[in-house]
Amino acid sequence: MDPSAPRLWWPGRPAEPLCVEASRPSVTERWGEGTPAGTVLLGENLGLLAGLEPGSVDLAYLDPPFYSGERYHFRTTAGGRRFEVGAFADQWPSLGAYLAFLEDRLRLVARALSPRGSLYLHLDAQAAHYAKVLADEVLGAAHFSRQIVWRIGWVSGFKARAKNWVRNHDVLLYYARPGAPFERILLPHPEGYARRGGGEGQGRPLDDVWVDLPSIQIMSYSGEKTGYGTQKNLALLERIVRASSRPGDRVLDPFAGAGTAAVAAHRLGRRFVVIDASPLAVHLTRRRLVAEEAVFTVAEETPSTTAPPGPLRVRVVDRAEGPALCLEGAPEAAGPEGTSELERIDAWWVYDGEERPARPRFVALRPTGRRGGSVPR
Repeated sequence: MDPSAPRLWWPGRPAEPLCVEASRPSVTERWGEGTPAGTVLLGENLGLLAGLEPGSVDLAYLDPPFYSGERYHFRTTAGGRRFEVGAFADQWPSLGAYLAFLEDRLRLVARALSPRGSLYLHLDAQAAHYAKVLADEVLGAAHFSRQIVWRIGWVSGFKARAKNWVRNHDVLLYYARPGAPFERILLPHPEGYARRGGGEGQGRPLDDVWVDLPSIQIMSYSGEKTGYGTQKNLALLERIVRASSRPGDRVLDPFAGAGTAAVAAHRLGRRFVVIDASPLAVHLTRRRLVAEEAVFTVAEETPSTTAPPGPLRVRVVDRAEGPALCLEGAPEAAGPEGTSELERIDAWWVYDGEERPARPRFVALRPTGRRGGSVPR
């Protein structure tokens, strides 16, 4: 670290970086045939990041809590009723506690980055200015490349009534080490565009103000939404992955959430490792990757113990189109949200109970955006 460079200070900041014991997760599930291209890790990201091999990641995307002071939820519909469950709390005793949380993880991600690696840190105006100074210290100010402004979309509702400039953008701090790959993205010229001297050209290079990707969170009927409160656009992550990595590179997201970074990496032929402490987030990520027919593993920092047999059972039934598996035995009585247990089941699969890691032989996913009724394959 350059001793002459500015350094962020807050009350209680340790003089030395935190020493973290590496976690060694156990693979509990294996999905798809062939060599896994990615891993979904369930557990606290501090120890799991410490367990990554130094220099093993080519692109890191971090979408941490924003220091918003809010609680975020997963919202869905089951049995014709809407309900929500807690996803995570972005609440801190002090700004210093938040910055310490961020610093510890930035240092471990920087350790995992390859010599030609890139990093995107996604925040908003609440703490991005503090995070920029902190990231300069951890990653090196010389490696800071751009601050990208992502315009969230149109202004309506309570935002439009604010007695202030309307908040309408997030910030992505982009760092790139020497030799980091970068592919320029060209946007089509507007209709009627004509170049001086003739010709249409290949398009205009995308700049650092992104206004063409409205957030799915403001789109009431976006088919991409999973119900996870802070889910980001797949197109946003695909843009980042395409621009700052090559096919076969390894992409890291230590705050997986709804798993968008993993899906983007899979679609673009990159390997991935994503981490989240929430079983709900890991389920959403798993579900989306299964729907994409990705080959991947799920590993847990602390593998859960096998639950005792419950009332659920699988029955083989004959149908005109051939044999089918049906899930039975879920209580029909309404739960606390006014829906039955069967209506709240989002996915299920069948595997050999003795096999470790588990390799599902049959998978049933309820169609995205619909709850209740049957759970088709």
